[in-house]
Amino acid sequence: MTDTTNEEEQDDSIQYFSSAKTYADYALLACKFSRKAFQYVSNPSFEVMLEAVKTNGLSLKHIQGQWDDLVYEAVHENGLALKYATVQNEQICEMAVSRNWYAINYCHQQTRNICLLAVKQNGRALQVCLFQDEEICKQAVSNYGNALVWCLDQTHDICKQACNNDGLALEHVWLEYKTQDVIETALRNDGRAIQFVSPLI
Repeated sequence: MTDTTNEEEQDDSIQYFSSAKTYADYALLACKFSRKAFQYVSNPSFEVMLEAVKTNGLSLKHIQGQWDDLVYEAVHENGLALKYATVQNEQICEMAVSRNWYAINYCHQQTRNICLLAVKQNGRALQVCLFQDEEICKQAVSNYGNALVWCLDQTHDICKQACNNDGLALEHVWLEYKTQDVIETALRNDGRAIQFVSPLI
């Protein structure tokens, strides 16, 4: 069977290269077809920079003069490109975190929504969130029960949600919330949680 996708890409490549006439044209083509080409381009134009980050967001590392649209395209391709961004705004940070939760570590100014986006993907993000409320904590523990350890203000519902995700999260439940239903939820999820139940109950 013929791989039509590869044939189409090859046709595009031939078309682009046959139309190249200047160094700038070749630089643009190189960045379009290779994720590693940009660092070898001399005096890249804005167009070449933009093409480079669309192909590989981490190319942002090699760009000194940055602007909003360039950074946005970079983090859209790879959220972790935010690490190399000299320009940030809420829209850029939200895009970065939506692409990769770990990008919250590189946000200069967190917002509640950015924190929520991060913990929805991975509860571990809660440990670096500057904003916490019940919704954020519940989202965090719903996909990583042990995120309960970073929850600054536990509630019964948060604790039950955490134990429903991982019974061993019972270790981090404050004594006042180790109620019968929270304990039973934990034990149903993982019997080993018995080690965190007081024999004196």
